[in-house]
Amino acid sequence: MSDPTGSARPGDWRPGDPPPDPASPYGPAVSPYAPATLGGSASTANSAGRTALVLGIVALVGWIAYEATENIAFTTGAYSRTFFQVLRVGGWVQLFLAFGALGAGIYGLRQSGPRGAAGVGTGIGLTLVTLWLVPRVVGSLAAYL
Repeated sequence: MSDPTGSARPGDWRPGDPPPDPASPYGPAVSPYAPATLGGSASTANSAGRTALVLGIVALVGWIAYEATENIAFTTGAYSRTFFQVLRVGGWVQLFLAFGALGAGIYGLRQSGPRGAAGVGTGIGLTLVTLWLVPRVVGSLAAYL
């Protein structure tokens, strides 16, 4: 049952016994389907996914600030040509951040390791790119027809 040398077979190990010796041929077997935290050597970091999440959050916060500022300027009548140009540059910056989040998110989804942050970053980036493209495409189609 319990082997004082620590080389007990995995099936003979019981709670309270000393853990099996890692150098023993009867060491714990790790399933190839087990998560990395159970002894595998798979990467547990997905830096592209985290980058996508950060870019997506920055783009989303900037987009909300852009929309709020534009609406406030329209309703108060403080919409000058200079203000319009500043907002337009800000909109392009948010679009580039959204494309960055989308690209980094797609890359992060193709990497090993956790993919949650990459999925959220991809979703935010895709949503913001769609929000930018749809009014322009619909406006162009309406003007064409």
